Amino acid sequence: MMSVVATLRKATGSATRALGYPEPCPHPIDLSDGSWAKESGYLKDLRIENATLHDCKVLPEFVDCQLESCRFERLNATNGLGYADNTWKQCAFIEVRYNYPKMLRNRFIDCDFTDVEIRRMGPCNSVFTRCRFQGLKVEGLRASRKRDPKGFPELFQLNAGALFEDCVFEDCTFRKCNFDDVAFRRCTFKNVHVEYCRFVYATADERWWTPEDESEPFKGFLKEAVLTLIDLFGKDHPGVQKMIQYEIDYLSNRSSKEDYDTIMHEDFTAEEVFRRSKPFDRLFERVFC
Repeated sequence: MMSVVATLRKATGSATRALGYPEPCPHPIDLSDGSWAKESGYLKDLRIENATLHDCKVLPEFVDCQLESCRFERLNATNGLGYADNTWKQCAFIEVRYNYPKMLRNRFIDCDFTDVEIRRMGPCNSVFTRCRFQGLKVEGLRASRKRDPKGFPELFQLNAGALFEDCVFEDCTFRKCNFDDVAFRRCTFKNVHVEYCRFVYATADERWWTPEDESEPFKGFLKEAVLTLIDLFGKDHPGVQKMIQYEIDYLSNRSSKEDYDTIMHEDFTAEEVFRRSKPFDRLFERVFC
């Protein structure tokens, strides 16, 4: 007997029919089995309705699929679930953990996201309409604005890489997010926490962030850079002491970003510069990419 993922990989059209259920099925179809954690690849051209997927790791990615009235709960999705050209209608995402999700030309309509955590989100030409986000936590977001002949016309009109329209955000946290090329229209925000985010080219019919929230990502990078140096060389190291003072001066506008490279090379030996190179590469990628 083939697994759920193997069956769906060979199928097109109705997932209900492919899995041997009657149409319409009188009860939700449970797609959960061990194959989601073992079998990667793409699930293409499927119509999935009234299905559940829960308590598993997800490797496969949907491409050109229609998903409606589905429930995704307690999932660990590493690059899995939505990849390209999918439409999600009236779907619920509950305690889903996304790591590096790719969302190319995905459209979400009337979907609920509850206690969802996303790390390094990169929506490209994606639209969220009338979606509700409750307890959402996002660390790292960058929308990619690309001229795509298959893209959504409303994104072309707004010159944006992602659009949230008529959405509700409640008790959400955004950290190290770059909202450049992200557009918000008629959205509601309640108790939203923002840390080290960038809004320079964000567009919204009503600003939901404060001037204090418009801290450029470099400030977040600088804070973690100092902590990394302390872990590597100790707080009493002369070079670390200068970096601590530089952070104080920069945050109080007494120093500029251009001084950073000079400070980083003062009082550090060549061997110490080499030791910090990999941790700093990972830190830079995590904050800015």
